[in-house]
Order: sequence, then C-alpha cells, then structure tokens
Amino acid sequence: MTEKEFEGFLTQCHKEVNDKQKQLIAECALNQYTSYTFDQKSKSITFKKEDGQTLTFDITCIGSWHHKEEGFVWAWANDSFSEEIRKESEVLKELAQVTGYDIFEKEGFKCEEIVARDLAYMSIHQLKALGIYRIVVGESYVFLALKNIK
Repeated sequence: MTEKEFEGFLTQCHKEVNDKQKQLIAECALNQYTSYTFDQKSKSITFKKEDGQTLTFDITCIGSWHHKEEGFVWAWANDSFSEEIRKESEVLKELAQVTGYDIFEKEGFKCEEIVARDLAYMSIHQLKALGIYRIVVGESYVFLALKNIK
C-alpha cells in the first residue's frame, strides 16, 4: 500500500467505525448504559443501565495505550491478558500484509493517543466487528472490538 492508499484505507476505517457506533446507539441505545463488567474468562463485556437492564457482547481485545509511556501494546503481546485472549487477537497481525506496515507485528511501540485510536479503528475493520469500546483504566485505555451480542 502506498502512503496515499494507506491514508484512504484509514479514512475508510474511520467512517466505518463511526457508522457502526451510530448504529449501536440507534439499535442498542449503547450510550444509555452507565457501567460495565469486563470478563476475560468469557471474553465478554456486559453493559448495565441504572434500571438493571444489561447488554452483553463477545469481544476481541485489540490493545492498550498508556498515557505516561505514550506507548501502545497489542493485546497479543500483553501478559496481563489471558492466553486465550492473546491468541485470539493474533489475527490483527494480518494487518501488516494488508497495509504493508510492520507496526502490526511489533509487540509495542511509542505513539500518541490518536495513533492508538487509528490502530483500533483499523482493527475493527479487520475483525469485521460491530463496534468499539474503550475502557479507561487510570490514564490508560484498553481497546475492545465489540463482536456479536450475546
């Protein structure tokens, strides 16, 4: 992929994720849920409304971005995730062949938050996920691909 083709691909991924997020809000009222529970064992995230109503998605972990280090680590390289989660996320390495950039095969690297978001958006495209969710952990983020609704 040339740099221009890559920019077009990234723009396409942004539009795709934005459209998917709008659809999740319209169809599932995702923005009305006030809390969540992330379960590594079942590879799922459950959103909960104040009235007790829940919505559960299967997930694939994409990676995490750490504010202090200004660094991104792919989920497949992150020891804080279960072996099963790491193994499932290895499919994201395929983005190296799609784009021609080896950043998708590097375990971790320094980058700004906006680059981490771009990587997550391209991952949503690659995974053909329904949408994305960003868990805030202190000053860090964990990016999850929302797959099918359970």
